[in-house]
Amino acid sequence: MRKFLTIFFFLFVYQTIFAQNGTITGKVIDESGQPLPGANITVLSTELGAATNSEGEYTIRNVPRGTYSVRAQFVGYNNQTIDNVNVEADKSILVDFNLTSGVIVGQEVVVVGYGVQQKREVTGSVTSVSTDEIKKIPTTQIGTALQGAAAGVNVANATGAPGSTPKISIRGTATLGNNEPLYIVDGVPTDIAYVNPSDIESMDILKDASMSAIYGSRAANGVIIINTNRGKTGKDQEISIKYNSYFATQGVENEFPFITNKEDYIKVARMALENAGIDYKTEFEADYFLNRYDANSSQFSSSDWAGAYFNNAFEHKHDLSVSGGTNNFNYAVMGMYSDMDGIVNTTNNERMSLRLNSDLKKGIFKVGESVSIGRTQGSGRFNNLYSFYALSRMSPLTPIYANTESGYGSQKNIIGLENQANNPILENELNQNTWDEVKVMLSGYLEVDILKDLKYTFRLSQNISDGYWFNFKPSYYTNEAESNPTATMSETRNRKYHSILESFVNYNGNFGDHTVTAMIGYAQEAADGRSTYGYVQEFPNNDLQVLGAGESGDDASGWANEWRLRSYFGRLSYAYLDRYLLTANIRRDGSSRFDADNRWGNFPSFSGGWRISNEPFFNIPVITDLKLRAGYGELGLQEFGDYQYIPKIQKDENGLLNYSYGPGRDQVIYIGARSLSFPSIGIQWETSKETNIGLDLAMFEDRFSMSLDYYLKTSDGILFGVPIPKSAGAVSNPIVNSASIDNNGLEMALNYKNFDSAFKYQVTATVSTYSNEVTRMGEFGDESIWGGEVHWGLDLTTKTVVGQPVASFFLYETNGLDSNGDLKYVDQNGDGEINEDDKVFMGNSAPDADLGLIFNASYSNFDFTLNLFSSLGRKLINGGRWLTMNTDRFHAMHEDLLDAWTPSNSSSEVPRVIYADDRNAKASDYWLEDASYLRVKYLEIGYTIPQNLTKSWGIGGLRVYVAAENLITFTGYSGYDPSVESYETGSIFDPSVSSVENTSGFIFDRGADRSPYPLSRKFLTGIQVSL
Repeated sequence: MRKFLTIFFFLFVYQTIFAQNGTITGKVIDESGQPLPGANITVLSTELGAATNSEGEYTIRNVPRGTYSVRAQFVGYNNQTIDNVNVEADKSILVDFNLTSGVIVGQEVVVVGYGVQQKREVTGSVTSVSTDEIKKIPTTQIGTALQGAAAGVNVANATGAPGSTPKISIRGTATLGNNEPLYIVDGVPTDIAYVNPSDIESMDILKDASMSAIYGSRAANGVIIINTNRGKTGKDQEISIKYNSYFATQGVENEFPFITNKEDYIKVARMALENAGIDYKTEFEADYFLNRYDANSSQFSSSDWAGAYFNNAFEHKHDLSVSGGTNNFNYAVMGMYSDMDGIVNTTNNERMSLRLNSDLKKGIFKVGESVSIGRTQGSGRFNNLYSFYALSRMSPLTPIYANTESGYGSQKNIIGLENQANNPILENELNQNTWDEVKVMLSGYLEVDILKDLKYTFRLSQNISDGYWFNFKPSYYTNEAESNPTATMSETRNRKYHSILESFVNYNGNFGDHTVTAMIGYAQEAADGRSTYGYVQEFPNNDLQVLGAGESGDDASGWANEWRLRSYFGRLSYAYLDRYLLTANIRRDGSSRFDADNRWGNFPSFSGGWRISNEPFFNIPVITDLKLRAGYGELGLQEFGDYQYIPKIQKDENGLLNYSYGPGRDQVIYIGARSLSFPSIGIQWETSKETNIGLDLAMFEDRFSMSLDYYLKTSDGILFGVPIPKSAGAVSNPIVNSASIDNNGLEMALNYKNFDSAFKYQVTATVSTYSNEVTRMGEFGDESIWGGEVHWGLDLTTKTVVGQPVASFFLYETNGLDSNGDLKYVDQNGDGEINEDDKVFMGNSAPDADLGLIFNASYSNFDFTLNLFSSLGRKLINGGRWLTMNTDRFHAMHEDLLDAWTPSNSSSEVPRVIYADDRNAKASDYWLEDASYLRVKYLEIGYTIPQNLTKSWGIGGLRVYVAAENLITFTGYSGYDPSVESYETGSIFDPSVSSVENTSGFIFDRGADRSPYPLSRKFLTGIQVSL
């Protein structure tokens, strides 16, 4: 009886309590009246809430009676809060919401690989780049607009040639090979050379392994995910037509410091000869220097080779897009055309692209496609090294043009100039170098809503590229020393196919306070390529430029390759009360680039987050969001070429290995072959293990936001070539897993915006630091690789060795000038000799910090944009100065030589000049300079025509602007460009690992400024029209 009464009592109390509760119901719609399924409704100051169903309806039961504020949230829309909602006992109150489009901090959608997440739910390091900032800078290259916009993302310009693609890297140097990230465009892995920045709808950068692991071996260097415009669905969506165009002039940013006056040139040359003990009056029989030299003679000129080599150039770009949609269909068509002349004569790049995206939803099915076609055509001899090197070999005494059969002057007319060079203006203007490349991307998908929270996706894509390169060097005659009596021609054609199939299922479940999302999938890729090459010479005339017209020198070659990748992947995410967040990813990749025993690699990741601001105890009104997060992930790398695990042979192209078989006249000549490489047996995946700790903060009603990240990455089993004796007979070294690198860094992104007054502005700042250390090198862990050759004939400057960063400077230390005016080198080991053992570590080219600042403002119809970028603590070997201050050959001379040390100018810091003597041209810290800089990267002022005028013209909107790119650079660096990077000259998978030989790989040459094709300063004017 007592037990029965107790149960009855608790049932009575329970009934009484819930009789005091009420219910909140309602509907959430958008601006056009369409329901918003999946919107979150929260009763503030409680843990009560609900999500809307497919009709946008919701119900929140058991709400204690009282007065509340109720908030509705939906991705891509502004929050709406309704106050003074009075809940009465045992009654239902209707609260409807009408959300407007917009994005606020924490509610942005982040693409995370095979799905999306709200940024507030992300537990790894992801940066969403404002597409407004990308579209703001007029360019055809995404990398140009990305510099400084995202912390931890480095954009390096290896060349300023028209159409060149900047190299992008994320979080430093993780491997000794390719450090570029994986690019995903509209769900398809591809390159970004043909993605028009104006077409981009969103860009997300996955920086740490916990986020990138879902892409497995392709993502060891990070992932950049790009979605292009697809139009919008909606009942009353109007067709949107937009046209953007700009016109620009460009020129060199700095002058080249060459001596161009013949009198000054002769003065320095005489000093160099005198200091070398050469009597130029008797030892030079030619009319050179003082021997029968008349200062007023026209035999010698004062040629400004740089002035003739570079010129002001013109470029223009045009974008046209048409987009629209209905309730269940959306589309976008985008076209682009650009034409850019280079500041080096005869260089040009012309680009065209067309992109079509569309989506159609019918019931539980949704289908869509993405088609893009891009073409680029270019001309001009502008390989990265050639520009400055060609000029540095030319004396101002040589005329650029002359009364010769070819019409050009020749340095080889002047006896006494050793290692004489061809006229670079002649080679630019007579030789033909053109290329034509077409790339096509075809992609389609099918989505099926199997259940309310379960969606299946199937995607199939095909990338096709076809490239053609043409070179023709005509016959010409300048003099006996400089001529080309035999015309030559070569053609190269490459064709590549890349097919990708993906199939995956996404699940999104909400169970009260618990949210679970899951994804599982399968993918396979197939890539095939083929190349053919032909070369002939001796043409009947210079106008007949086809391979069949060549009468001799026939040479044909080619290659073919293929690789395959098969993958299984999955992700599981869990959130409790929108406070505690957990995510796990796993990917298993199998690559044909490894042998059967080492083909598969597993790449897991784990991450978690704690949204402290959602805790009941957290009550700091100015902070609207505060989240801590941490993650760990493992990634692999397989970008080292195909067929490395099998031996390769190569046909002998010179006939040295040909052999005969048979007696007498019946002998048959057979083409010989040689071993190209030994098999790389047992090679495995490079592995990268990364830990990331981060913090996200939003304050002052989301006006201010900050993201802070610290990461530690260890790359192990890095693949690169190891030395074998030349007597082994192979040309290339086998690659092995024989290097390790540690990376760590700190990143911070700050944003502040104020749109509440007539003067609206937004400031975005980024700060990133990183460092790396080689912890293992070579098969035995202690080998070193020399690199950093600035120019042919000069000493090596960088060394990659255990205990130091990749491509560290190892140089002779100098201690001023001696009594003869020569550099004094420090004998580090005290053995009385200056040799390679006296080179010491002097840092590397990686900056101490990279800083970016983007300021946008508007007042009335005017708007203003300022983009600054700074790199602090950066060092460079000034190769241009080193080369032109070296007077062992009489070519171009640096203007600093006019202040060279002499007995009467003994206070000078410039060493004396000596002909044919390299004592002052060793790889020393004399050529190492601080290359820190601050650059006004972009400046723009725009004006939007008032709408009352544009509407009368039948135009929806019209904006005009003027801008400048690379306007000014503040730096103490005496070279042309402090932001320059070395260019890629060879494969790191075949370095000769030696203490004295240059390996000529891009990664090992960092910090060596070879003065490549220079960046230009641009002035632009443009219009933006919408209909």
